[in-house]
Amino acid sequence: MNCPHCSKVIPDDAKVCHHCCRSCDTKIHTRLRSAFYVAGLFVFLLAAYLAIRPNSGTPQTNVVMASAVHTSVVLKDETQTLRSKSWRSIPIDTLYSGNLAIDIHVLRGNPLDVALIPLDQMDKLRSSGSKDLPGDPNFSAVKTAAFHHSQAMPQGNYLLVFRDASLGILSTSPTNVAIKVTLNP
Repeated sequence: MNCPHCSKVIPDDAKVCHHCCRSCDTKIHTRLRSAFYVAGLFVFLLAAYLAIRPNSGTPQTNVVMASAVHTSVVLKDETQTLRSKSWRSIPIDTLYSGNLAIDIHVLRGNPLDVALIPLDQMDKLRSSGSKDLPGDPNFSAVKTAAFHHSQAMPQGNYLLVFRDASLGILSTSPTNVAIKVTLNP
């Protein structure tokens, strides 16, 4: 028999090579090699899991997955604070054509003017000093404390604009508003 490591001739019943002092049992080497492969695979899978885990479940990942399979996705779910006599716009990017549902509720403060406008009308809004809110008349309301509307919308980039048009003298406290925008296929 030859040693599997140094290839020198050794007795057939030898457990250890007397030339290189290494084990001649091939079953042990096969088991060790298998154990190293399993350990390496485990380390690789653990590293892959740790690399993917921070992004799974995040809103960005959920939006990408929902757009790929055209399922319902919550585009915005947040609370904003708006000073009196000011306005704010929130970008709404519809990833596919679908039914856009907008829910707005004033939690505390003044009623708001609300409008959904295409992104390319932002310059028109700024030039008018936000006096006239352009956009889809179905997605607009004046001095409302609660707004809900759902409508089919093409894929595109929009702005959800809300404005506190109250006089600053009568109400100087900020307005807190809850906003939820959902896109359904």
